[in-house]
Parts: sequence; C-alpha cells; structure tokens
Amino acid sequence: MTDKEAARQLYLSTMEGVSSGKLRSFAPLVSLFHIRDNPMTLDKHYQLLPMYGAKYSEKMLFMVARQLGKTTNLCTSSQIRSSCLPHYHTIIVQPRFEQIQSMNNTIYAPMLKACVLQEDFITNLETDRLALKKFKNGSMTIMGNMYTSPDKLRGVSGAALVCL
Repeated sequence: MTDKEAARQLYLSTMEGVSSGKLRSFAPLVSLFHIRDNPMTLDKHYQLLPMYGAKYSEKMLFMVARQLGKTTNLCTSSQIRSSCLPHYHTIIVQPRFEQIQSMNNTIYAPMLKACVLQEDFITNLETDRLALKKFKNGSMTIMGNMYTSPDKLRGVSGAALVCL
C-alpha cells in the first residue's frame, strides 16, 4: 500500500468514525500534514487536542504560551475542517496584513502543499492565493486583517472565526 492509499484509508475511516459518532475528533488526520518532511503529531501538544474536535463548542478560548505551535495547529485544524466538512467557512483574522501574509506564506500554504492528499482537497491555484482558499467540497478559508478598518470583513460569514 502506498503512502497516498494509506492516507486515503485513514481519511475514510476517520470520516466514517466521526459520522457514526464513534469518533469525536479529527485528530487522527493530523498525520496527513507534514512539518519539515515529518508527519505532524500531537504527542507533545496534547493540550491543543480540543482544536480538532468533530464539533466545535460555540466559543473556545485558548490561552497558550509562546512558541507552542498554536498558529500551526490552528492552520491545520482549519484545513482539516475545510477538507472534511462540505461548505464549512473559516474566517482567520489578524491585526495586520503583514501577519496574515506571513502566516499564509510560512505555515498555511506550505502545510497544505505538503499534505499527502492535497490534490483531493484543493487545487494548486488555490494554495498560492493569499486571502481566500476555496476547497473542492465548497468550503472556504478567508484570511483578513482589521488594522485600517473593521469593515474589511463586513458581510463575510463563516462557521468558525479564528482571531490571532
């Protein structure tokens, strides 16, 4: 079995487990993403596991120390939800445009490109776009900043709002 076939099997079994109610987390799918050519794991970041729950609480607040991987895990959980849940819209907001650009160029896009099943979820064209990522299942991730005006994202709706 190739890596891609194993990844597809993991994806399908996780989706089956979540839809049947036997599995309450998308956490097994974290290994589809790679950091520096190594599969991602939550072994040392177990405190971030709630980010991967199959059902988000209405409000979640994470108070996390610096350099613990919160942005990486928020990007990964956002990508997993967008890949697994049709028409799921995520809005990621940061104060400045430079922060959105940096997060996209150093974390979000490289992790999405390194995903074993990337071409099943999103086109290459979409990985290179900055402010809007459209997934093949109708999901979207919208990135924006509020530095000059809070009206920049007015009218945009989403199932999840992530403020960094």
